[in-house]
Amino acid sequence: MNAKARVHQRQVGTVMRDNLVHDEYAKVLAELGKWASSVSRTDLYKEVANRTNVGWKTVQNTLNHTRKEEV
Repeated sequence: MNAKARVHQRQVGTVMRDNLVHDEYAKVLAELGKWASSVSRTDLYKEVANRTNVGWKTVQNTLNHTRKEEV
C-alpha cells in the first residue's frame, strides 16, 4: 500500500461517528417532513449536534464531505 492510499483511510471510530451523524440527520429530516426545507441548515446541524454530542461544525463538515460507510 502506498503512502497516498494510507492518507484516505479513516479510523473505525471516526467512521462510526460519521455514520451516527448521517443517521441522526436523516431522522431530523424525517421528523420535520415537508417543513425540513424551511429550516436553516445551521439549525439542522445544531439539532444533530445536540443529539450526537458532536460539535455543530464537525456535523457540518461530516454531512458536507463524507458519505455513510460500512464498518
